[in-house]
Amino acid sequence: MCLFVVASFVSGNHIATVPSRGTFTVGVGVWLCLIGSIVGAIASLFVWRLLSERGESLAIAPDA
Repeated sequence: MCLFVVASFVSGNHIATVPSRGTFTVGVGVWLCLIGSIVGAIASLFVWRLLSERGESLAIAPDA
């Protein structure tokens, strides 16, 4: 989830700082990255909640 949040901040910052007029414009790829990172963060949150409600461990401790 942390990587999805970082990706959404990076792509959102890129969209906000690139001027819409002139030589450089924001392409479709940056918008897809922003949408995908938001969807991924929400999906990982739902998976985490689902597994924690069922009592399943997200990380298994190594045998000592």
